Amino acid sequence: MKRYTDLNNNIFTDHSYYFRRDYDEDVELFKSMMPLLDHQNLLFVKKDGKDIGFILWYPDFNELVKSSRGAGIRTFLQYRLLKRKPKTIKIVEIGVEAKYRGTPAIFILFNGVMEAAEKAAVKKGYHTQHLISSWIHGDNSASRQITSRFAQKPYREYVTYEKKI
Repeated sequence: MKRYTDLNNNIFTDHSYYFRRDYDEDVELFKSMMPLLDHQNLLFVKKDGKDIGFILWYPDFNELVKSSRGAGIRTFLQYRLLKRKPKTIKIVEIGVEAKYRGTPAIFILFNGVMEAAEKAAVKKGYHTQHLISSWIHGDNSASRQITSRFAQKPYREYVTYEKKI
């Protein structure tokens, strides 16, 4: 978790909607998801032994949750014990150090997800049919472009409005 938090704080420093987090905050952020995640759901790319990027992905557990409920013990039971498997992979977060953007690092991360998802699908006996991404800010054309190469279609679009108060 430390690697993830440190990279996040470094990579997204200049992002207008990012706020620095400490290790405890990230542990709390992931606490409810930990029973559903495996080690391959958070992948890192290195350059000369130093982490320069990461990608966080997991099956889209929303497929297992009724719209009126959140993910919880029922989702865990369906996924782990009853072997109900989502058909969609969700890319939740991607980050690459500024000086390595535009390099193969991002492709290495996406390829890592595709390989890890395929291995997980074979191991757990299901087939992934779709790849979607979490929200990408409309101004982030580089991220939107690279994601469109791997995802069949945009997942959702969000707009932010700001007002001085």
